[in-house]
Amino acid sequence: MDASMDIEDSFFEEIESDYNDFSPGFSDEELLDDDLFEDSFVKSSQSPTLVKKDYDPIEPVNRAIFNFNDKTYIYVFTPIGKGYEKVTPRFARTGIRNFFSNLHSPLRVVNSLLQGKIKNAGKETGKFFVNTFLGFLGFIDSASSIEGLNPSEEDLGQTLGKWGIGNGPYLVLPFIGPSTLRDTIGMTGEFYINPVYYARDFNSKEKLIRDGTEALNSLPNSMELYKTLKDSALDPYTAAKNAYIQIRDEKVKN
Repeated sequence: MDASMDIEDSFFEEIESDYNDFSPGFSDEELLDDDLFEDSFVKSSQSPTLVKKDYDPIEPVNRAIFNFNDKTYIYVFTPIGKGYEKVTPRFARTGIRNFFSNLHSPLRVVNSLLQGKIKNAGKETGKFFVNTFLGFLGFIDSASSIEGLNPSEEDLGQTLGKWGIGNGPYLVLPFIGPSTLRDTIGMTGEFYINPVYYARDFNSKEKLIRDGTEALNSLPNSMELYKTLKDSALDPYTAAKNAYIQIRDEKVKN
């Protein structure tokens, strides 16, 4: 659930695209080829025209995970999210969301710098200081009302894309949902480039509490968006894939 709210909102705005274009491109034997997964990532990195942007060589596996996630979202996450929503006022949920968004700000600064977006890094830095000192550690998004302090959000997956690395195979991750090989590597790598983790020695218990609170707070909105996807799509799997790839490609271009 570590996708930002900006990505989540955009993701489900794109679900009106064509959902009936499912056409498996590989036989079962090809799907068992260990080199196929790695080769697709290399080829897409070298030449985007060599493979489809929505390259999905392990679609049967992805669909199985998608179905697992679907049941988990419906029967586990949705009830938990509704319960949390009932006992937590909206202003509190908004404050917690703002706090965690501000906590991730240094990471967005690093990614902006890695992409050569100096102005964006400056805006993100300004936003971080404003929200930290005037927004009570980020619980209030004070910077949103200041012109010029609303930078685009950057992550390591986008940074790798800016460096010329292609999406690679499309993946569906357990519990998390849509991703690609590049973005999965990006999510893993962000742990090591996040200045927050070097500023303080977080132990495993503290990290678990922090990540759990952030995920729990995002559940009500995330599950509502997921319901919108399911209700609007003839094939939710293809809808999710198309929307995710389109959004990520646009973010890399910008």
